[in-house]
Amino acid sequence: MRAIGIERFGDTPELKELPVPEPGSGQVQIAIDAAAINPLDMVVASGALAAFGDFRFPLTLGMDGAGTVTAVGDGVTEFGVGDRVFGQFWSQPLQSGTFAEVSVVQAVPAFGALATIPDELPSHLAAALPTSGMTALGALDHMQVSEGGTLLVIGATGGVGTFAVQAAAARGIRVIATASVELIAQVRHSALPRSQSATWSRSTRRC
Repeated sequence: MRAIGIERFGDTPELKELPVPEPGSGQVQIAIDAAAINPLDMVVASGALAAFGDFRFPLTLGMDGAGTVTAVGDGVTEFGVGDRVFGQFWSQPLQSGTFAEVSVVQAVPAFGALATIPDELPSHLAAALPTSGMTALGALDHMQVSEGGTLLVIGATGGVGTFAVQAAAARGIRVIATASVELIAQVRHSALPRSQSATWSRSTRRC
């Protein structure tokens, strides 16, 4: 199969031919339909997170992805063959990422998450959700802004900012968001259907 990865930390990622990974106990094998790239992927490749996990080489990069389960390992009850799934594929150890035709991940990832894709959600959109969406939701939960409160989102058209605006508006939070003039309509559209109390701030800052 084709995959993008590295042989050691610090390498430039390259397209490689690798064997199709087989699922072990507690793992699922997924045919990848779509993958998303995040700054986290290059941080992993650099070795900056080497102390935070067990990395095996050759290491296929890619944390976020969506696809169809093609096989399951012993003990897996959460998913079955044919299920459409998406998530952050951070297993322990980490070797099989989403920048590949096929990936293997724990049914309950060590540091990430895996879930069934809602029927109405296309795979390419599902693949874009995990890292940015989980970061935005985590930040909102940590800040504990109550319904009717106000939240300032700097960089509202970035990956995390886009989700933060939508999630905050859905919770009834008054949102003040910064975006370039060219993208202000995009930001407004992302929140107004969910909340009528959004307030918008224009900025020439590009995000």
